[in-house]
Amino acid sequence: MKLQVKDIKFSYNSKSILNKVNFKVKKGEIVGILGPNGSGKTTLLKCINKNLKIDYGSVYIQKQDIKNLKQKQIAEKMGYVPQEDANNFPSTVFDTVLMGRRPHSTWRPSTKDKEIVTNILEKIDLKDQATRDINELSGGQRQKALIARALAQQPEILIFDEPTSSLDVKHQLEVLDLIKKETKTDVSAIMAIHDINLASKYCDKFIFLKDGEILDAGGTEVINQENIRKVYGVEAEIKKFDNQKLIILKNSLQKN
Repeated sequence: MKLQVKDIKFSYNSKSILNKVNFKVKKGEIVGILGPNGSGKTTLLKCINKNLKIDYGSVYIQKQDIKNLKQKQIAEKMGYVPQEDANNFPSTVFDTVLMGRRPHSTWRPSTKDKEIVTNILEKIDLKDQATRDINELSGGQRQKALIARALAQQPEILIFDEPTSSLDVKHQLEVLDLIKKETKTDVSAIMAIHDINLASKYCDKFIFLKDGEILDAGGTEVINQENIRKVYGVEAEIKKFDNQKLIILKNSLQKN
């Protein structure tokens, strides 16, 4: 088991945000976290990455409780790609990705570190952009660069917070294809995502989060009309095409 989230609780100013969240992630799995805004998806990911200190419960990486790990040790095992990167300082794409080597190296990067970054940029088709300022890239290219930075950590687990939220359709598919490709063998991924159809196409397991609690979790069987109605408050029709579920949203449920 790559990662286990066990009974975690988290609150802001005494307001409960997460309540007894439990799930496991196996090697090579992509787990999609589904739920509306305010359901606790981002908070959950930050708790897993120890960006937030949980009130109760535990998060285990390969049976190690993250409470006993320093942030540098966590960064050696988990790569975190936030929904928005707050760093707008000028930095080349190469140097941005090179930052992902920090957990494994000193302030002076080694030849090996630079080789790893070069190989990653080539693999994800950003080698020609290596000397450009990351702030000058398109949204899709920038997102790829942030994923490349996480890949440079050579983690066992990748964590993505809405990796396609600001991208057009073409770049959404490119980014998710990249994530799928990187999790074929030993690497696992946890991904908060809004688009249920994209989740159905790319994820192996699904967790429906509502008001900080898991409403349902499992394989494609949990993507059903009842769960969509309960979590999102909308009616949906679900069809199958090419072994993938297609979710057609029909109308929102009116509150009395």
